[in-house]
Amino acid sequence: MQKFETALSHCSYYKAESLLYLKLKTEPDPTLELIKLNFEQIHQVLGTTPVKAILDMREVDFMDIPKDVMEYMGNNPYNDYQLSNAILIQNLAHKILTNFYLKVVKPKIPTKTFNNASLAMEWLNIKNSNNCREILMHIN
Repeated sequence: MQKFETALSHCSYYKAESLLYLKLKTEPDPTLELIKLNFEQIHQVLGTTPVKAILDMREVDFMDIPKDVMEYMGNNPYNDYQLSNAILIQNLAHKILTNFYLKVVKPKIPTKTFNNASLAMEWLNIKNSNNCREILMHIN
């Protein structure tokens, strides 16, 4: 596992599974400038390696993500290197926000929300990984 930090997240990259786990920071609130920087920083570490991603927003309280930030998240040049995204949520506010993202922004890569990390990993086809237990311990 390779760990690194970006402007908006703490990241863990599991090379054997082609999995990028991003735990969103509770601060600062995302701006278009910061989300662009965040993607650039991930690209600097991973390059053009195709990855599946788990975006964990369960500890984040902010709910004011500007539409331009969401649009960039869902449709930007770096998405060409993402195979699919699972978003971990834990409350109704997260559900409303992610539903808006999925239905209005319509990200160009397969994206789905989950309350459960095991189900997210199964959807990403990581269920048979040798490191699955370690990854789940890290995520949960």
